[in-house]
Amino acid sequence: MDLSLGQLRHAQNRVYGCRTLFVKGDVTESPLPDGSFDKVVVSHAIHEMPRVLRQRTLEEANRVLKPSGEVIVLELDNPPNFLLRIFMAFWFFYWLPGNVETPTRRDMMRCGLSAEVMHAGFVDVEKHSVCRGVFQTVIGTK
Repeated sequence: MDLSLGQLRHAQNRVYGCRTLFVKGDVTESPLPDGSFDKVVVSHAIHEMPRVLRQRTLEEANRVLKPSGEVIVLELDNPPNFLLRIFMAFWFFYWLPGNVETPTRRDMMRCGLSAEVMHAGFVDVEKHSVCRGVFQTVIGTK
């Protein structure tokens, strides 16, 4: 689900190993029925959202999941290595004054993505850091 038709067109042109549904819409107010999916994947979007929208997005993921379904959140992380943090700052343009993602990303890091997933009602939440801590995968079960 995405608000951007361009992003949806791009995604539809890719090859997937399973049946995939693409829907234009606001993920915080989806028209999808309760308990529709076994898994929900949120990929590199949470860090762009203010806290209230992050929470609504995760709660909506919980609503559309079947019992024992899983949410999988792929996101930026905060690497422990100072040089990697400097590299990320330049790579993702955090240094630009008008970069609107920086405050929301910092807030996500302060709150902790795992904590936000738990706050949305998920249990057995696991965080896996990859690429030397540059990225994280957080998995929670309904």
